[in-house]
Amino acid sequence: MPGLHIEKEAVVEIKNRRYTCVGRGPGGSYLFAPHQGRGNLYLKPESLFDQIQNNHLKILEDVEYHGEPLPDSHFDLTALETKEREKVMMRHFYMQRLIDYRDKGGKLSDFALNDFARRTHQAYVAQCKMKEQEAPIKPMSAAALRRWFRAWRKSGFNTKSLVHDARGNSHSKLSRRQLELLEAAIEEDYLDKRRMTAKHVHTLLKAKINIENRARKMDGRQAIATPHYNTLLTHIKRVDLFDQLKARYNAQYALKVTRQYSITPPVNRHLERMQADHTQLDVYVDFGGNILARPWLTLLLDSYSKAVLGYWLTPEPPSAESVMQALCTAVMPKDLVAMGGDPAWQWPMHGIPSELTLDNGKEFHGRDLEMAAAELGITLTFTPPRKPYFKAQVERKFGEINRSLLAKLTGQVFKYEPEKHGIDYPHLNFEDLKKIFLQWVTTVLHRTPNKDGNTPEELWLDSVQKYGVPGAGLSSDYIEMCLSKSGQERVVHPNGIHFNSLVFNNEWLSRLRNKLTAKNKADKPTAKFKWSASDVGLIWVLDPNTHEYFPVHSKEEYAHGRSLYNHRVVLREKRQRSKEKLSDDKYLDAVLAVDQAVNEIVENKKTKNKRLGSKVLRYLKGRPKAPHIDKSNPPKTLDSNRTIQEVNTHPEDIPINKNLSTDSISTITKSTYSKPQEDDLEVFPDDLEI
Repeated sequence: MPGLHIEKEAVVEIKNRRYTCVGRGPGGSYLFAPHQGRGNLYLKPESLFDQIQNNHLKILEDVEYHGEPLPDSHFDLTALETKEREKVMMRHFYMQRLIDYRDKGGKLSDFALNDFARRTHQAYVAQCKMKEQEAPIKPMSAAALRRWFRAWRKSGFNTKSLVHDARGNSHSKLSRRQLELLEAAIEEDYLDKRRMTAKHVHTLLKAKINIENRARKMDGRQAIATPHYNTLLTHIKRVDLFDQLKARYNAQYALKVTRQYSITPPVNRHLERMQADHTQLDVYVDFGGNILARPWLTLLLDSYSKAVLGYWLTPEPPSAESVMQALCTAVMPKDLVAMGGDPAWQWPMHGIPSELTLDNGKEFHGRDLEMAAAELGITLTFTPPRKPYFKAQVERKFGEINRSLLAKLTGQVFKYEPEKHGIDYPHLNFEDLKKIFLQWVTTVLHRTPNKDGNTPEELWLDSVQKYGVPGAGLSSDYIEMCLSKSGQERVVHPNGIHFNSLVFNNEWLSRLRNKLTAKNKADKPTAKFKWSASDVGLIWVLDPNTHEYFPVHSKEEYAHGRSLYNHRVVLREKRQRSKEKLSDDKYLDAVLAVDQAVNEIVENKKTKNKRLGSKVLRYLKGRPKAPHIDKSNPPKTLDSNRTIQEVNTHPEDIPINKNLSTDSISTITKSTYSKPQEDDLEVFPDDLEI
């Protein structure tokens, strides 16, 4: 198209969307990058001319492009198809011969140029036969020689000017109304959340054109031909895949399908970047107590060597605690024997990373993790939401674990055939799984070569020799304290702090309690401390006066160095053992015997008290009433000269109720005559009057 040319980085507006021209190679289409979205647009010069004719394109000035940096594109002959490439080489052969012919004073008439072309063609055919290449059938015409030579000389003898720019009749053969209806069908029906098929869209287009043709027939106008189904498919393919998926699904799905793969930033040494993530393993594990569950794995991977720096296996869902424990394992040197492994296994990977890449999981945003990273000098980098490919290396490692290790274990999960899983499998227990996983990481994974023939262990050791191990001077106690979980507060009892069914105490904690008690005698002294799930036998107690933590071990030595899961297993076994002993037949028989003996004693006591109470009541009912004392004539006072024996009344002088016999009175002793107790009266009926 003569005179039609768009410069690189020119901003245009096509159908109300802004694009920036990236460029155009010889014989190719114009590439336009959108200002919003990822759907690039390719337009041939003929299509570009049609857009201008339909007022769909206009060039904008004083508008800048702020999107993805434009590529620095270049062209060479290898970008062309083989057939077109050979034609360019033939034209170049003709142009070189023509320069020599002109320098020697050759004539440029049609007859002379045709003769020159015939001789040049013969030489080129001979060269093709020698190189065993396909030769052209006929020579170039004089008019073609003049046209190609002018273009070649105008371009500064650039080979790109010899590329044929196909500008034939490639304009759309559809009428303007046909094109409008076709584009409307694609925009309204195909690029819609209903996600219609192209066949259905073509049927609707055919129906709409049929309705319009009936109106045209009544007006005497010419009917519109329905575009072919293949024409519709051709126009649909011109819409960028990102724009199609965004319109039919959503932008997130479109980005996921059309995104750039392998976009993890490159690294040059070990511990420059560490990726962290967690997953639920595809295997069922026996946790005891008839509990079958899939454990969770938190994995930390070195981006440079692809070696596993640390991990944490737990039956509980991922949390900030599991992340801290995995990081503690990654930073500190590994004691394989303490981890349940063999001394012959090697795991030299440890150290403090410069950057830790995490996703936006809730457990990764804990304050404890942020403070620990700040203490150790680790930069936390969070990937965009729902974009796991920013840490694709650790994601791929999970797949390798499931395929290479877990697929061989009993109790594996069949995701697509869940009926194959049953509780009758010989499942591994949790300790066996931890040992097998540790063995696989140290002896298989770290010694598996990559595509370059280097193993993760070799890459790690080679990088350590060059750059050393960051954080090697920090003490293990300090690292463990920094990566412990805070926020716990308990009462400091005289015997120590009670936590996780353990008792923690030492001399320094006792002194701190005395200090806290002397400061506030009204309340019970409390202390804040940090603890770690990898060692429940140790806590770090905060001294509020010095703002420092000091270690306190539990009195139970079996808990030292024991993980929280193992500690819970021990507690469960203790409860089970106590339950079994309490369910023993001899023990239960003894409990029943003691209970029966107690009941017999109580019943005997109740019977005895009931008989005694009855006798007392009978006496009290027959007791004479107190004599009436006349206040006007008070009794005479006792003479002090009279003796006690003279004052005492003889038993025969006491008035006796007729209902009582002498024998009954004689049986009432001094002790039985005492007032009955309340416990003895409880056996009396409610309607008894005393």
